[in-house]
Amino acid sequence: MIWVIGKNGMLAKALAKLLPQAHFTSRNEVDICNFDEVQHALKAEPQFIINASGFTEVDRAESEPEKARLLNAIAVENLGEQCGNRNIPLIHVSTDFVFDGSKEGPYFEDDPCNPLSVYGKTKREGEERLLAVNPKATIVRTSWLYNPKIVGFTETIRKLMEQKTELKIVNDQVGRPTDVNLLAQALLKLKGKPGIYHYASEAPRSRYEWALEVWRETPGICKTLISIPSDEYPTPARRPTNSVLSTLKFQSL
Repeated sequence: MIWVIGKNGMLAKALAKLLPQAHFTSRNEVDICNFDEVQHALKAEPQFIINASGFTEVDRAESEPEKARLLNAIAVENLGEQCGNRNIPLIHVSTDFVFDGSKEGPYFEDDPCNPLSVYGKTKREGEERLLAVNPKATIVRTSWLYNPKIVGFTETIRKLMEQKTELKIVNDQVGRPTDVNLLAQALLKLKGKPGIYHYASEAPRSRYEWALEVWRETPGICKTLISIPSDEYPTPARRPTNSVLSTLKFQSL
């Protein structure tokens, strides 16, 4: 049996296509913050576990830091420790937001982390806690996750283009979009390979360049895309200007 945690998320839904016989749970079914609930779930002796859960609302995390920390760090440590005690392979999904974006060029797995937001800080804490209690765990950092058929950046832009004649998109945040379906395949290839890996499926681009690609393919009333810097579009959480991930380590496999 394979256990996938976070069944209501975009990634778990992609995994369900590849793992139709796997056991998928939400926090309402198994709260991985709770030691006893995880212990009970592990009695089923899963072959391996993918943790696709977490507090992923980046801006909301700024006003709910304790909840973000509970789900992104403390729960991960609890799950990791119990998996380590039972020698059950664990794959945990993390984020490009553990970096501050100040580097020129792509980020490698061993580059120093310096997250700017509560979300990034709690995800990094989760990585550290996990590796401290379970050095055999696998951590996969990914970036700009999307599914063309599910709400995400691409679908959000499409809807806005159907509603507005003009859109302003930031031009100084650069990263690598990742197709959730390809990430799901990548996770299965990394089973049983300890350490930190980066995975992204597309070439680096800015948010504006990504929106421009969507705009060219989307019929709608939007006639103009305006390129703006991030400081003209303030958000509660600071985002790295460069979060391009190097995937050479994954490719070497």
